[in-house]
Amino acid sequence: MRKIFSLIALALLLSCSGLDDTTGLGRDIISSTNPSAVSIDQNFRTFSRNESIVTDFFSIPDENDTHFGIHPGLIAAGSKAGYITSSYTEFSIGRNAGSRFELDDEPVSISLTFDTLDHGTVAFKNLKLSLYQCSQDQKFSRSSTTPEGKLIGELAPDSTVKNRLSVEIDDDELVSEIFSACLALKECYEECDKNKGCKDTCYNSLEAKTFSFCLYNEDDSSFIRLSQPLMKITFTRDTSTITESIKPSYFNYVAQDENIDEQKALAVSSNVSGRTAVFKIDISSLWDTMNTSGFDEILSAGFNIIPETHINFDNEKDTSFAVRHYISDNLIQDGSELDSLIFSRSFEFKIEKDSKGRLKKKLILFADRYLQKYRSKHPSTVFLYLQISKSSDMSWKKVLWEKPVFNAVLTTIK
Repeated sequence: MRKIFSLIALALLLSCSGLDDTTGLGRDIISSTNPSAVSIDQNFRTFSRNESIVTDFFSIPDENDTHFGIHPGLIAAGSKAGYITSSYTEFSIGRNAGSRFELDDEPVSISLTFDTLDHGTVAFKNLKLSLYQCSQDQKFSRSSTTPEGKLIGELAPDSTVKNRLSVEIDDDELVSEIFSACLALKECYEECDKNKGCKDTCYNSLEAKTFSFCLYNEDDSSFIRLSQPLMKITFTRDTSTITESIKPSYFNYVAQDENIDEQKALAVSSNVSGRTAVFKIDISSLWDTMNTSGFDEILSAGFNIIPETHINFDNEKDTSFAVRHYISDNLIQDGSELDSLIFSRSFEFKIEKDSKGRLKKKLILFADRYLQKYRSKHPSTVFLYLQISKSSDMSWKKVLWEKPVFNAVLTTIK
């Protein structure tokens, strides 16, 4: 029986539209499935509302919202297509790094290197990439697109490796601090002498020291993507010169819109800045119908929505994107909170048009599992959020949405 109900819900939801509370559309589909199993007129009713159900639309974040546009595992700096980016990297030097050093080692130099990526980059001569020592507070900061912290220096082409940029740390105090962190494990071992239990305690209890850096492109007309940075520590041991590479414990880039005021007034989603389209929905008529008609169970519900404009800034021929959505009864403006709530599963949608330029299919965002949560509260307003998921190929995408329409299948069956 449950399978039959699911078929009914799907058939009716896909077929209903317009302003009428009830419609005969979809009955033929259902009746042909099993006409003796259910009574369509007595047990089911479709409920539909057009775009007038939307009382407001906009997008977040604004200037003050947090944790949007964060891209972990990638480095980028500069401006492109109306977005501005900067990067954050941190290195945690603890027992793993410390096991590679000896107490008699002497530092020669410490540098940070970045290999370039072909995707979306420009010639080195157009860049002014500056590395700063910054605080860990800037890890997720959208305000970090403006240089902050202590200047380390400008990245320059590496003389030994093609397509690599590097900068040497000339600050003696910082070099000494980093190298001291590298020797901390062996210094603890030395105090233990031959006591194995003491050395085990050293290894297990040593606290890593974290060094954080921010990368900016101070030429606001250029943009570059870079691969995982490395900290290269060169030192002498006896008569040998050795270089050890330390991988970052975390790195990301943060992107935000250059014109936030303009973008936040639109129902737009972007996988670059994390911009999330928001529709404010008057859902009160649904509760009123459920309270007065006897059809007080939601079997299925969804929003039909059309992407008005789609842009792939890196591949204009690619018209596909992955979308995910969420519905709440209060406005959420913190990106980390929204990420913790929004359904992690995204689904692919490809824009296809007929010979007359009309969209062949609409996007259906199912809403019943969200609305079921609010049956006891009956909020008059809910908020629909739409996000474009980050792409595995790193391409930047943006979608401007039309207002959605709402369709539901109500039932008397508990």
